[in-house]
Amino acid sequence: MKKNLILIAFIFFNACSNQIDTSLVEKYENQANRNIKEISDQISQEIGLKIEIPPLQCKADGKFIECRSQQFSLFDKKGNKIVQADALILRSNEIYQGKELGTISLKEYFKSISNSNKKFQQTATVQNIRFTQEVLETIKQQNIQLNDKKIQNYIQKLLNDAYTISFEYDGIFDKDIYTYDINTKIHNSNSHINALMKISFKEELFDFFDSKGIRYNTQTLNIDEQNWKEFFQKIENEKSEEVAFIEAAQKNFFINNFSLEALLDADNAFESYILIAKGSLETMKNQSQNEELTLIYDKMLSVLNTINQNSLYKLSLNAQFKNIPVAEYAQEKIKVLEKLTLNGQDFTEDFKNIFTTLFLFSPLKNFD
Repeated sequence: MKKNLILIAFIFFNACSNQIDTSLVEKYENQANRNIKEISDQISQEIGLKIEIPPLQCKADGKFIECRSQQFSLFDKKGNKIVQADALILRSNEIYQGKELGTISLKEYFKSISNSNKKFQQTATVQNIRFTQEVLETIKQQNIQLNDKKIQNYIQKLLNDAYTISFEYDGIFDKDIYTYDINTKIHNSNSHINALMKISFKEELFDFFDSKGIRYNTQTLNIDEQNWKEFFQKIENEKSEEVAFIEAAQKNFFINNFSLEALLDADNAFESYILIAKGSLETMKNQSQNEELTLIYDKMLSVLNTINQNSLYKLSLNAQFKNIPVAEYAQEKIKVLEKLTLNGQDFTEDFKNIFTTLFLFSPLKNFD
């Protein structure tokens, strides 16, 4: 897990300069390929899957650097190709404009980037991921039969389709606070899923990293590797270092909101199940003698009525949280949730009441 954080951070802190010349693009390309190789090697060592990715080729595009690798594949432990994709595309405008050579603090690095761009962005996209024909044939030979033919046909359709996955974040800096929209998108020819989380952290967090010797290397376009690895080794082996890191992170880290949007073209595969759910909710609503429960049943019926429209299934979830650091969550408990909506229906108080009731009868209530 610690190694994963190290490798993710390498990608997260990759940067380029405002005047993107050829030498800088080449340096960026070399570092990106080193990072990809380390991640591939780690996946191979830990879970036995082999990733073949042709070298990234990078170019300047305005204030961005865009890197692209064509046709990469995933192999199982026996060397059989199981997944292939058309392209991996990385794109970033995180630009270091300073003239410092060697290492600088993370605070200096991010300040330079925010001075160069009102919004700093990074995107990683994998285009047209799909199972190989061999995998599809193997699945077909299993001859798994479901009682519901609509569901079975829909699953088969999903397996045969190609998917594009993208990870995007947009960052801004304002009044000593960095705010990021982190968006994960998955879509195919007929459907899409978007998961968006807005987080923020205080600039003060960089002071903690600076005290641990964590700095950004303007020559390699990365966090200084040796100090970063030593830092995580200490966290792994020394309890006091782990506690200090967690406390610093929780003190300065905020979760603002989370949303999930899904639109699925499922050819009415779930129609019968939705009808059964509606019938059950109608029965419970009519039999309920509790006003609060009746209102919840009514809201759930409204949600079910909006989920299925013209053979499309739509789900929209949004959760908003108090503007407080994560360190205060334990004290606030469920009150940290400010608003929860599902397909436009407000379930905030309902969820809080249910959570409170469950917590009162939970053995965990005696623990902080």
